[in-house]
Amino acid sequence: MNPHTEAFLDLFFATEQVLRQMAGGREEGFGRLLHRVRERNAVVRRWEQELRAFNELRNLLVHQPLPSPLADPTPEAVDTLRFIYRQLTEPQPLLPRFAREVYTLDADQTFGDAVEAMHRTGYSQFPVYRQRHFVGLLTDGILARWMVAHLDHEFSQLLPVPLARVLQQTARHATVAFVGRRATVPEVREMFEQHIRHGQLRLDAVIITEHGQPDEQPLGIVTPMDAVALAAEEAQALPARDDDHREAR
Repeated sequence: MNPHTEAFLDLFFATEQVLRQMAGGREEGFGRLLHRVRERNAVVRRWEQELRAFNELRNLLVHQPLPSPLADPTPEAVDTLRFIYRQLTEPQPLLPRFAREVYTLDADQTFGDAVEAMHRTGYSQFPVYRQRHFVGLLTDGILARWMVAHLDHEFSQLLPVPLARVLQQTARHATVAFVGRRATVPEVREMFEQHIRHGQLRLDAVIITEHGQPDEQPLGIVTPMDAVALAAEEAQALPARDDDHREAR
């Protein structure tokens, strides 16, 4: 047997077993397993098309009546399936990678405080709280638009304005999602991509808390730039995409 074929079949069997465990041990066909698991697994949703293509190739290799397969998996197909299997079995957790000190501001602090904090820390986003309750995400874009909307005021008059009022008077609020400490990189990557794919306002940040609740202490934050970096890492880890996955004999 071609070594690529042997490796592919071993990986496919292992992947199928993982999906079956996720589906509660059901003895069902591969397509049905995908359908059951996709609703609760971001890796399956992301790679569903490839997994279905790999299932067709597996069927061709195993069930065709000729004494030798009609086609062998490409090395790229084997590498891609191996990558998917690792994502399913060892999805990278958000923490500790994105554990970081999250600089927050109080809703009663002022526009001037926010400008000073951005200058001092170099950060462009600050979650704003009032007595531990999340009020909104303050970004450099929000500050800039609010300032432009008040050009009829002297800059010194804007400095003492409370951040609560700045956020209330903002036409376009920042979009924020919250996840618990056990969330994974594939799950959060999907959250950023879905906002783009579905034509929604861009996701400005994902804030990590203990249980994914807005009023809990932030443990870390994932920004759009982080999401871009994660996409680049995946692209480097994967071979070139191959829609056929087969080498004809």
